[in-house]
Amino acid sequence: MTFVLIRDGVTVSRAIAAVAPSGFSVTAKAGARRALSVAGLQGATVTIAGTSKNVPSADPLTVERPGGAGSHFDLDAIWPDGTSWRTELYDRTARPGFTNSAGAELPPGWRGCIDALFGIYASCPDWGKLTLEITVAHSTRCITRPIRGETPLYALSTDIRALMATTSRLDAAVRLQWIGAGDHHVEIGLFDVSLEVHDGEVWPSYADLTRVAASDTARVTLLATPLADPPEEYVLADGELTTYRLRRFSLPAAGPGGPWLVYGRVDDRFRIRPRVVVTRSGPGKQHTPLYNLILNADPATRRQLLIRLLNSGELTDRELEEARNLIVCFQPRTPLQSLDLAAALIDAPATAVRLLLSSKDTEVDMVLALEQEMNFLWGATPVHAWRDAFEWRKAHLLELMSALPAADAERYARGELESVLQAIVARLPALAFHVFSVTGGRIETWVTDASTEANECVARNGHAQDGVIWPTEGNLATRLGSDLPGWIQNKQPYCSNVLAAPLVAARIAAGLIPWGQPLTAALRWARLFDPIYFDRMLPTALLTLGTKSATDA
Repeated sequence: MTFVLIRDGVTVSRAIAAVAPSGFSVTAKAGARRALSVAGLQGATVTIAGTSKNVPSADPLTVERPGGAGSHFDLDAIWPDGTSWRTELYDRTARPGFTNSAGAELPPGWRGCIDALFGIYASCPDWGKLTLEITVAHSTRCITRPIRGETPLYALSTDIRALMATTSRLDAAVRLQWIGAGDHHVEIGLFDVSLEVHDGEVWPSYADLTRVAASDTARVTLLATPLADPPEEYVLADGELTTYRLRRFSLPAAGPGGPWLVYGRVDDRFRIRPRVVVTRSGPGKQHTPLYNLILNADPATRRQLLIRLLNSGELTDRELEEARNLIVCFQPRTPLQSLDLAAALIDAPATAVRLLLSSKDTEVDMVLALEQEMNFLWGATPVHAWRDAFEWRKAHLLELMSALPAADAERYARGELESVLQAIVARLPALAFHVFSVTGGRIETWVTDASTEANECVARNGHAQDGVIWPTEGNLATRLGSDLPGWIQNKQPYCSNVLAAPLVAARIAAGLIPWGQPLTAALRWARLFDPIYFDRMLPTALLTLGTKSATDA
């Protein structure tokens, strides 16, 4: 019996179960390149992959598997009394590879989309090691994951997405490749259908569509949202694949004008790469300085001007609300990398904190996505910015509650903010110290023993002598100088970067080391290697810094 998990009409995963005859087993035969030993079918006529054999004795049946055979095969056994048994088996002699939901091996270099990984598997007969790597600015960032049997690639999507977040390129791809199994690899990108733009007209690549569509009846939806009115979404086209051949589409004349973000789906999966398309200028509506930059600035300088404004300290409450609205409204339509505003926010961490603390409960996840989707690290945001944002937000709430008695207004405002902060730390425990520094409470709950955590990190991940590649980017340990703890110094040098990462992040949060994207990328890679260690150690490192500062004072 095959159990298939289907989500939104797409096969997500499958499992095969059957009541096997007593003594039945399948093992790979020693000394043969691809041969299986099948026991427990005595007296039956067995058909395997279309070839029939009689099994007269209790001796195991040898099944030869051709070199190009897939990772699964059908078995049909019939005994003289009419008893029959039919099942599908996983071929334990198959080489490590990548298969689709039918068990067919994907061709080398196959390109997929992270939103359409359902039904795609990393397949390995026994234990194997799969590398996930991305090339950024002439350097390669790589992590390794152990795989056994069939693992759906969507189970690795968090790791794939985290690697993609270390680059600002929407067209970057993560390469998945087996260690020791040759150059057979697949590549996963954010999108696998390009969007063409010319003279204000747009159209998805028909060649890409026919390559990724499961059939000619695939449904393709092309959408557009004006940056001047983020909640609005216009459907440019919605129909079967064949209706897109040799067609171009114009943006709605009834829209507000200015830049549009155009994006699309194939069978309700976000597979069409978004593009910002500039059309005629909008009507003479008065906009804030922030929105004037978003709508009208020269694309070559827009991001730099946005970074300057976000860091100026002159952002008004209205502009902060506009920024949050833009971030929230475009999710989950497109990745945050599509928005220059989001890209600018990762260089303005204090403003990002204000934006987070001004969010409603329903918006927190969307703002926290800055870390999931971009080269950003909430744990390294300035602790003082959390205190300032808390007081700013509380003052704003008190102003709204001015009709209430002062004591009640103070209690309600603080209660609302603490509720948001608790929701944040529940999602990101590494922010425990940031929240504690604002709300008070027992930080001891989050304190851990550093030496023990370091030992467990090494035990969890293994040694370089075993082929484990520990991240070394950023020379993080050297940034601690003479403050490098003994429990790091007594470990092998290849461990130092990962073990030092939360301590360096704590120094950025405390304002002792300047914030910067190259350093953030190195910290993210170290955290991705072992998020358990990083998230447990960061609050402890911040508390230690705070205690040391108080002692020095």
